[in-house]
Amino acid sequence: MRKTATAVLSFFLCFAFVALASPARASDEEATTLMQFSRSVESLTTRVAKSVVQIVATGYGPIEEAGDDDDAGVVGPTRALGSGVVVAPAGYIMTNAHVVSSAQHVEVVLPNAMDAVTPLQSLAGVRGRSFVAEVVGIDQILDLALLKIDAGPLAALPFADYDQLRQGQVVFAIGSPAGLNNSVSMGVVSAVARQFDADSPTVYVQTDAAINRGNSGGPLVDVSGALVGLNTFILSASGGSQGLGFAIPSAYVKLAYDELKQHGRLFRAEIGLHLQAINPAMASGLRLSRDCGVLVSDVTPGGPAARAGLKAQDVLLTVDGEAAESVPKTALQLLTKEPGSQMMVRVLRGDVAIAFAVPIGERAAPIERSNDPRDPSDPAGGSVPALGIIGIGLTPAGDGGTPFRIDSGVIVAARAQTASRVRNGLVAGDVIHAVDSTPVPTAEALRAALSHEDGRGSAVLQVERSGVLMYMTVDLD
Repeated sequence: MRKTATAVLSFFLCFAFVALASPARASDEEATTLMQFSRSVESLTTRVAKSVVQIVATGYGPIEEAGDDDDAGVVGPTRALGSGVVVAPAGYIMTNAHVVSSAQHVEVVLPNAMDAVTPLQSLAGVRGRSFVAEVVGIDQILDLALLKIDAGPLAALPFADYDQLRQGQVVFAIGSPAGLNNSVSMGVVSAVARQFDADSPTVYVQTDAAINRGNSGGPLVDVSGALVGLNTFILSASGGSQGLGFAIPSAYVKLAYDELKQHGRLFRAEIGLHLQAINPAMASGLRLSRDCGVLVSDVTPGGPAARAGLKAQDVLLTVDGEAAESVPKTALQLLTKEPGSQMMVRVLRGDVAIAFAVPIGERAAPIERSNDPRDPSDPAGGSVPALGIIGIGLTPAGDGGTPFRIDSGVIVAARAQTASRVRNGLVAGDVIHAVDSTPVPTAEALRAALSHEDGRGSAVLQVERSGVLMYMTVDLD
């Protein structure tokens, strides 16, 4: 008995020792694991931050701080801050179109070296090197723009494989929210392909990593430092991050980069096909054989699809051999097609599967705004201080005329920032055809006609508003 008691006592003493020692060992192991994780994140951030730039875009646009109803539509000098990511060592930078599309001058600020920077050193940090950027190309539909700076070899981020992106994957957002450059936040992929409209070809990567104003155009990266997407916008009732951030997927960014670099714009394949996502109600009402997938809602008369034989209410089965699962997937397939090639489409018409070879045309390219300071649409060149407006000379249409009563004149595009000091009754959309019976075909001619050189205190404008001509007397003092 004594031996047994001694053995039991020894066992409990050993157990107690192990129980007391285990938490300490577990704590040490956890600390080591967390330290390794922290150092990995630190290393990743330092490496990726070298490829993230701040963008300062200046130009003319609406003044959001307009004071009252009379100031609605006022434009003036604007300054926007955004982010961008280096995608090629030669100085090519991708950002959002909305960051630079209305700018007359775009400046890129490169980051300072962040290796072994202590907190106190970071406080004393100076602004990085600045370069004037060339806008190589803009695509408003995808909200993407390509910039180029002459800055020698730069650290560039590789593109992640969008097909490998998974919900729950850890990601990091780096950018310049509120002008605070090189800010980093961590989160997960909330959704790999968030679609706000089932019939829209656009999808986004949703993340709960904190994204705020100024992050636009900055990268969302995975744990390897590859570009998962380009941060674009947030959903927020307060204006700040609420864990609902959205990025343009890497597949779209890569496609846009290649096309913008080579052509300055995206070539958009056109087959004259309009698509919608099938839902159960639609399937029931149209007596479709399936309640999900992609439906041909319309076919452009005389277009490539119509000539190939496709019809409305055809259900897409495959496109180039791949299942037509959603509108965005089919739209991305179309984006990758070259004009002059063809697309093999297989559809279900009633209960019969039919295959078509559809020739690929090219959609007419939209007119993109230039950031050249000599651009005639530059608001600074159209400013008419005497009237407090921004004016643009009428441009004849293809038949040589305009939709207005008189074919020459200056349309009031907006009220200038100085408009609060000028009250003359002019509103956006008015067309000024003449000053004291003298035609004014351009903003420059309008400024000259309103000059004080002859000592006049007032002038009579011939104005067209909503198709009606009128005379308006304005004070020139």
